[in-house]
Amino acid sequence: RPGAARTPDPREGEKMSKGVQEPVAVAVTQAPLHEPINPPPPQATVVTTTQPGATSAPLVVGQVVAVVPVVSVAPIPPFEATILVPETQEWPFPMCCSCLGSCAKDPGLCCYALWCSTCLAAEIAEKIGAQGCCNTESCCAQWCAACLLDLCLDFAGSVLCGIGALVGPCVWTVWMTQGRTALKVMHRLPDDELCTPFTMSSFLPWYCGPLSCTICAVYQEAYFLKFSRRHGDFHCCLYRCCCAGCRPAPTM
Repeated sequence: RPGAARTPDPREGEKMSKGVQEPVAVAVTQAPLHEPINPPPPQATVVTTTQPGATSAPLVVGQVVAVVPVVSVAPIPPFEATILVPETQEWPFPMCCSCLGSCAKDPGLCCYALWCSTCLAAEIAEKIGAQGCCNTESCCAQWCAACLLDLCLDFAGSVLCGIGALVGPCVWTVWMTQGRTALKVMHRLPDDELCTPFTMSSFLPWYCGPLSCTICAVYQEAYFLKFSRRHGDFHCCLYRCCCAGCRPAPTM
């Protein structure tokens, strides 16, 4: 009853003498009618609680312990995305015997592919951004790295098993295969190889004789980049001095 004296409990004295404090949890849920509680601010959550074991004074009615704001997340409006897929390209002419049947289209470029197909392959790799041996990027660095690796394999193969001349040329096969594969993937070009869909079949080593189509394949790639994709002309000193002056045959 309000105003009545509280009779002490003898058990409480024993607990206090032993230094043990009983955890207290107080939750005030209702206030007297003569003490109105101000309503909490809009869009807020009022939390009134005490931690177990707290020794501070109990909370009074209406005391705000923490105010947690309500965060509203606006919905993301739908959007449309357009993905542009490049169209499938076509080679300007067939690869097989292109240095004979299509040489008249650009005699200077065909001459360049005939006299130094490895230099032309290095320039093609630089134009399309393909890396060469040892992660080289420029045409000169790619060509020098391939030559150095070829010489190392020739020497190692000759010393160990006597077949260095057969191992070294495979460096050029692997390197030019990577460049042609990158070109086909980049421009969505179809497979146009010697006799199989494998790109490596167009760059067989020189000792394969008539099956080696390195000159024709490199000339086809260079012509595609120069005219179909407008990458500009090539700049090798051999091409500029000896081959660029060759003019296409007049059109009948």
